[in-house]
Amino acid sequence: MGENYFFATQSLSDLEPTNIKYRIDNAFHMLRHFEGMDEQLQANLLRAGHVEKNIQAALTLPGSRFFANFALDIPGLLNRIGQYPFVLLETEDRNIQLNGQVPPADFPNGIGSRAVVPVDELSASQRAGIFLRKNRGLDLLHLHVDKIPPTWEFTLVLRPTQQGHVFITAFPGPPALPLPQHRFSRKKQEEYRAFWEAHVFLVEAG
Repeated sequence: MGENYFFATQSLSDLEPTNIKYRIDNAFHMLRHFEGMDEQLQANLLRAGHVEKNIQAALTLPGSRFFANFALDIPGLLNRIGQYPFVLLETEDRNIQLNGQVPPADFPNGIGSRAVVPVDELSASQRAGIFLRKNRGLDLLHLHVDKIPPTWEFTLVLRPTQQGHVFITAFPGPPALPLPQHRFSRKKQEEYRAFWEAHVFLVEAG
């Protein structure tokens, strides 16, 4: 995953869930990684200027989602993740990335869906069914499947600041590179584009 390097393997005191800060825009972003939302969050999003159409669109975007019985919002997710060990890496852009595994005995059906997989994990017949679809503003690879597989793995990305750690994103499944957006350098865009050209979004048919 780029030039990430090993940093720690245990929870750190300043990574307690209550010390991790997030904004309402982070909550809106995370709609693409949860199965739903409660009425209070919806009211807060509307109050912050997010319109109903965009809220519903985020809730239906193809992608990996935490199951409702694991977490439905950022505070609940941080509390859940805080119960399990993780590997902590510092990335090239000085964010920190937490990657961990939940014991299947705790959540027999998984903690979420793994909707992004490497193309090389697919069979030849599956590869023949790959198609391009607009997703998150980009043309990305997709594949229809009967059912998206579950995962017990989680990834959390935070940004360290002088005031503490700021929530960036989280999703079920292994770490992934960002989408190739214009705010990144040309070199980074090429690296990220190569990653997403080698990965596919799974979409349940029907």
